[in-house]
Amino acid sequence: MSSKRYYWLKLNENFFEREEIKVIESMPNGKDYIIFYMKLLLKSIRTEGQLKFREVIPYTPDMLAAITNTSVDTVRVAIDMFSKLDLMEVWDDGTLFMVETQNMIGSETDSARRMRRLREKEKQKELPASQSDENKEQCDVDVIKSDTDIEIDIDKELDIDKDIEEDIDKEESSSTLTKENINLIIETWNKLNLQQLKAINSNTKRYSMLKARINEYSLEEVIQAIESIDKSDFLKGQNKRGWTITFDWFIRPNNFLKVSEGNYIDGKSDNKKIINKKNVPMKQTRFHNFEQRTDKYSEDALESIVERKREEYLRKLREKK
Repeated sequence: MSSKRYYWLKLNENFFEREEIKVIESMPNGKDYIIFYMKLLLKSIRTEGQLKFREVIPYTPDMLAAITNTSVDTVRVAIDMFSKLDLMEVWDDGTLFMVETQNMIGSETDSARRMRRLREKEKQKELPASQSDENKEQCDVDVIKSDTDIEIDIDKELDIDKDIEEDIDKEESSSTLTKENINLIIETWNKLNLQQLKAINSNTKRYSMLKARINEYSLEEVIQAIESIDKSDFLKGQNKRGWTITFDWFIRPNNFLKVSEGNYIDGKSDNKKIINKKNVPMKQTRFHNFEQRTDKYSEDALESIVERKREEYLRKLREKK
């Protein structure tokens, strides 16, 4: 059975009504920034939000300009703007991280896609004759596009899929976080004296991510990983950017793995390689020859523009009321 996976980007219907998006859109060339932002979201789907060339080399502004057909000046201003609006993080190794990507990713395996189409076909058979005729053409298109092996061992595949769904249901019911476990995690985190963790509510992304880490590892390993943060000055804010670890950053799959393995612990031999990758020789590509340019706006000027636009937007909202 094919292991191919399909990805897509899920946007809430109020995406363009959000304050950050309206602020960006109201700026000069705002539409260009929005289009560029959405291109970056799509580009980072397969890498869980990280913008990296072949998943290894962090994209530079010049590289992003080339692959998104956007001017370098627009890219540089946009990166600063997105960072200030907390839509993007610039990591110490130069990696650009799209904060919202993980919450917008939709995906399914090739097998799941086939099974979904089979279910749709079964539903079509149950429709009244008139409604079935209306959808017949679309049904035929779906069947034509489906993989040729759909008709092979259909009953067998349906049984397998049913078993998988039952296993998932069992896992969901057995892996519910108890109140005691949540309180223990909150208490352990808050002992670090970082950004205080007040709640981990069910039906939230934070809850789902934490549950996934506990299922993947164990409650004990999650607690140990949290405690190890106290041994890392870098994670506690002693770095060039003044960046400090947050709980939501910690429970992301790739980040949790690095923390749990102790990669950020002070004095670890590999620590400098993670924090500063300037010492790591990188394969030369055609993008290394791009000329680096200075930013069009200074940091203070850009921050002033963003703040002014934000105030204008809030003022207009108050006037409408």
